[in-house]
Amino acid sequence: MKKKFLVMLVIVCMAISASALTACEKKPTIKLDQTAVTLAMKESVSLVPTVSDKNLEVTWSSSDESVAKVNSYGVVMAEKLGDATITASVKGAKATCAVTVAPVATLNESSIKLLSGEDVPQEYNQAELVATFNPVLGATEKAIWTSSDKAVATVEDGIVTAVAPGTATIKVKAPNGAEATATVTVEALNLDPAVVTFTVTIPEALPDYVNVYMIGNNTGDWAILGDANKMTKDSTDNKKYSIELTMDFVEDEALSRSMAYKYALASANGPINWSFVEKDAQGAELSDRTFFVNGGASSAQDTVARWAGIPGDPSLAVEVTTNMKIILNIPEATTEDIYVIGSFPAPYANWGKTEDMKMTMVIDTQYSWEGTFTTTATDVSFKFNNGSWYDEDTNPTGNEIVLPETIEGVTLDGGNIKVVLVDGDLVITVTSTGWKY
Repeated sequence: MKKKFLVMLVIVCMAISASALTACEKKPTIKLDQTAVTLAMKESVSLVPTVSDKNLEVTWSSSDESVAKVNSYGVVMAEKLGDATITASVKGAKATCAVTVAPVATLNESSIKLLSGEDVPQEYNQAELVATFNPVLGATEKAIWTSSDKAVATVEDGIVTAVAPGTATIKVKAPNGAEATATVTVEALNLDPAVVTFTVTIPEALPDYVNVYMIGNNTGDWAILGDANKMTKDSTDNKKYSIELTMDFVEDEALSRSMAYKYALASANGPINWSFVEKDAQGAELSDRTFFVNGGASSAQDTVARWAGIPGDPSLAVEVTTNMKIILNIPEATTEDIYVIGSFPAPYANWGKTEDMKMTMVIDTQYSWEGTFTTTATDVSFKFNNGSWYDEDTNPTGNEIVLPETIEGVTLDGGNIKVVLVDGDLVITVTSTGWKY
């Protein structure tokens, strides 16, 4: 009898111990990196959970999936206007994020400069702001444009017209409440020569043999690097360069007050090699920088995120003679001439359209180009087009060949084909799906 009692006592004690252990287990905690977000329709955001026990699986849910959906990784997608709550759960613990899907308006420019005065050309007296709405306005809906100071600038359907010197805010507002603003600065036309100092900060100090150049539509030539557009290194900061440009708009009518420019590197004056132009932080191609130029003194401060490449030391360069053959296959015949255009050394045009850069038709869907050159360059970048580049407004007939995702023996860099040169024969075959536009 005593033995039976002891067994039962042990069982009861074990049960009590198990219950006590379970009660002492810590409840997990969970937090989200964001507790409230505002999104436009079809915009997404990733919510990041922090869980006290990393071995536990997080489950996700939305209070209204018609407004905002969430997948198993915490990525929230906005579906329609409204509010929803996203909940992250883990073993009884929860964390939430309030999601608001709101109408959004954006403008193509956040700030513009214009000139006022007699005989100011319209291109400098007016500018067009283009509004984009999400969701898109209905056929009967109309956005309202307003100016904070009509004595400075007026606006009608996005066309901003300068009236007198000053600053005004241009606002566009949709019927659903979405709005966006841009600042317009109006200056009086100054016909005196413009003296502009451009200063640029680069990402890292460069070797002594590398120069920094400014290229653009007011620097003489987009393609030629020379003393006129070579920048001067700061005496105390080896990552800062500057240049002073004087522009006389009365003397030189070819100059543009809407100046476009970029920064590039080279080891010596001569044709630009676009393999050494500035890029954005991810290494992608940049749009042209712009600066609105009026008469008198002014300045611009810029920063280069990274370079497409750094020129090699010419004193260490090995000269090679390359016999290059490029074969291009396209899906269907075309009546367009096709040119191979790139950073070719002499005697070929550097990023220029010349007769010796035109490809020869082998059959109606295959073209070829052959050239021989001797150079110390380590690589060449190129692409194919019909002799001019596409621009929706100024050159809608320009076009270029779509490049495949991979090409054997080369690398693709910002939409260009880049190939390392060899001493001897080099054959490159490209198979394209056709024209871009």
